[in-house]
Amino acid sequence: MGKRDWEFGLENGSYLSAMLRRATGEAPVMEQTKQLLELIGEIYRPGMRVLDVCCGAGHFYPALESIDKNMAYHGCDLSAKYIAAARETFKEKTNAGFFEGDIFNLPFPDNGYDIVFCYTTLQHFPGYREAVRELLRVTTKYLFMRLLLSDHTYVIKRFKPGLLDENGQPAFVYYNIWDQGEFVDYLKSDPGCREVKVYDDRFNVEIPKANNWDTYTLAGMQISGNIILTWKHVRAVKGG
Repeated sequence: MGKRDWEFGLENGSYLSAMLRRATGEAPVMEQTKQLLELIGEIYRPGMRVLDVCCGAGHFYPALESIDKNMAYHGCDLSAKYIAAARETFKEKTNAGFFEGDIFNLPFPDNGYDIVFCYTTLQHFPGYREAVRELLRVTTKYLFMRLLLSDHTYVIKRFKPGLLDENGQPAFVYYNIWDQGEFVDYLKSDPGCREVKVYDDRFNVEIPKANNWDTYTLAGMQISGNIILTWKHVRAVKGG
């Protein structure tokens, strides 16, 4: 299968470099990671199986070790390049495994993991329903997500200067903001989902405006171009 049109804009060598620096401890822990640790730390018990979907280079894994050095962790990403980098970085970690896989058709069994998380990714897809359905399918208990939610849905394409897709068209990446009420209702419509909670994102780092491509902060809000990034953390709970 060829790349879907929105995948071309996700190719980003600088992203891989930045995530490897976080995976190896050369860069500080991200604010979103700190909040994820709090949320998982509240419910984690030794022996739980954890799946990181769209894991990139596995940059969340070192922080998760602060919860449990022996955590049974699997990471999954569509990019063979990212998975190869993660496997090389964590080759000594026998309790961690990394797998190529598409979030729209995850290569894992139903209820295969106690905790599944997908962070800062769903905004890059043309829609979220199919992906969220897969995330719910593979977890037996907890699903955590970080994405852009607001009072309305905004479908946004951010074009990448100088990058073309296989048809010679300008490549883009979605930066979609989803209606929070509709998103929560969709989660609750799953027969196995019994609880959904939304948390405000705590982005407490001041970032100056360096150029038109990087994000920056203004009045405590993260900005990308003309877009206010309304990040939220969502916890969905399955089971009785």
